[in-house]
Amino acid sequence: MTIPQPIAFFPAAADHEAGKDTPRDFLERCLARLEEFEPAVGAFVCHDIAAARTAADRSTERWRTGRPLSPIDGIPLGIKDIIETADMPTEQGSPLFVGCRTERDAASVAALREAGAVILSKVVTTEFAATEPRGTRNPWDTERTPGGSSSGSAAAVACGIVPAALGTQVVGSILRPASFCGCVGFKPSVGGINRGGSYDYFSQSCTGVLAASLEDAWLVAINISTRSGGDPGYPGLQGPPDPPPAHRPRALAVLQTAGWEVAAPEARRAFEAAAVPVLVVLDFVGKRGTRADEAHVAAHDVDDLGQLVEAELAQNPADVGDPPIVGELEDLAAVVVGGGRGAVPVGNPAFYIFAMDAIGGGGLHRAQLQHFKSATLRADSLLAEENWPAVVN
Repeated sequence: MTIPQPIAFFPAAADHEAGKDTPRDFLERCLARLEEFEPAVGAFVCHDIAAARTAADRSTERWRTGRPLSPIDGIPLGIKDIIETADMPTEQGSPLFVGCRTERDAASVAALREAGAVILSKVVTTEFAATEPRGTRNPWDTERTPGGSSSGSAAAVACGIVPAALGTQVVGSILRPASFCGCVGFKPSVGGINRGGSYDYFSQSCTGVLAASLEDAWLVAINISTRSGGDPGYPGLQGPPDPPPAHRPRALAVLQTAGWEVAAPEARRAFEAAAVPVLVVLDFVGKRGTRADEAHVAAHDVDDLGQLVEAELAQNPADVGDPPIVGELEDLAAVVVGGGRGAVPVGNPAFYIFAMDAIGGGGLHRAQLQHFKSATLRADSLLAEENWPAVVN
């Protein structure tokens, strides 16, 4: 089995419009991944491939004539098996309801069909969207859980079988499987998407989306809410009809809850290896404001970062201490990054990481060195093991 890879629909829409691709061709690529991944992962309860192909052909014609019903016209979707569909059973993950057909669409499904979406399948839920698993496996490691209760939704998206799937959540039933499987999970506020026809309606559940990209998640959600509204008494999801352009964030928050202390060491190392390069550079960008934005400092752009730091040192030597402590910064970088195994001078990316905090923070004085060292020593072995300069470069 090849490595799972979510496949977004949003970038393909431009190709549909230009005639370079079609919803039918997109669906066939999804079906090829279904054939490859489904036997090992078990994300699906049932599917209707013939009906999906018919819907994709109709969508292809609409795109060809410049009349798509919405930006998600032609998107293949999975529907969590707690949500009614007129053309497929709704079994709620329970042996009590095997083969149960209500022959009606939930409000969310009706809205998706109106928007031109291709309803490919019902995807696995834990029994009654609660705690009893129903056999779906994590596509990254089939010995592990995909998370619940929107198990099949997350696994199907992570494999690229569908670019998006509906899920529901009370506590963590969208966000948890999205995290476990490696896709985007979007849980709107309570009542943001009409829950009519979802069998967890009487709880505080929310209907949401698991998707291959932020754009896909938003477009599916807003196109449902635009057509079916929110729950009675709620205004429905609010926001622009199209995804706004991406902007580099000024800051990222890492919240280490009680679970951090019991996380496996290898999981913590992997998380920090991914997070540290991004966080330290964004920290610098946030402190410097527009000057850093103008320079387009990015996590991989060490040369620009170095030029900014060195220019600041040359123009404002007082910013790095009173008196200047460049030498001590070099020593500290050597301790934290290299474990004392060698100097980390100006010119080394590791030095810039520490110098930028000194500059951006308005001056790193001698009295602050010990505190700064204590705050960063936890990353010592991680940065050494992960070959920090190579990671940043």
